[in-house]
Amino acid sequence: KPWQERQMGKVFRGLDALMGDLPPATGGLTAGSLGCAAALAYLNLRFAGQWEEGRSRLAEWLAEFSAANPGLVELLPNA
Repeated sequence: KPWQERQMGKVFRGLDALMGDLPPATGGLTAGSLGCAAALAYLNLRFAGQWEEGRSRLAEWLAEFSAANPGLVELLPNA
């Protein structure tokens, strides 16, 4: 359990850093926007409700990216 908590702490710190430098959600795809969308979709799949607190900007970014790129949404991780 302590190991898992340390790993999640690293994830949370990474998400907090990402909020300060989000790629554009619209206006063209980049490696950064695709990577960000894939990572956030994975977190939604495996850790829903555990990472969003205080990070609503990231959830909003994913929703905006998904709306702007509907063809890519089916490629994102899901259950």
